[in-house]
Amino acid sequence: MLFILGIVFFVIIGARWVMMTRRPEPLPWQRGEAFDRLFRVDVNSATWIEWNQLEGIGPGYAHRIVADRQVNGPFASIDDVTRVPGIGASTLDRIRPWLTISHESGSLNAAVRDSRSDTEPDDHRRSSTE
Repeated sequence: MLFILGIVFFVIIGARWVMMTRRPEPLPWQRGEAFDRLFRVDVNSATWIEWNQLEGIGPGYAHRIVADRQVNGPFASIDDVTRVPGIGASTLDRIRPWLTISHESGSLNAAVRDSRSDTEPDDHRRSSTE
């Protein structure tokens, strides 16, 4: 009787182990027409989750892209994405339709503000002596 209980125990433990170590099948999904028309990834502000949505860019590459941007600064152009190890010309060409680029708005706003202050008439500026 003890022998049979031991066998049942190992069968149950073995079945549980198999169930716990099996990976579920990934959910089938297709990118629709709306994805092709609307989805864009800004290379200078996208999170790794947004990068991960692109075909051929998994979590590893997505984290690598974001880390490179944090360490080396923003990308000057979309082609600069190839500075990330593992992202070559063929990968970039495949994801290029979904990539956009924006430059840091802070420096642009500062440049606009500086250019405006040079063109403002003097009578609109307040002096500290008034």
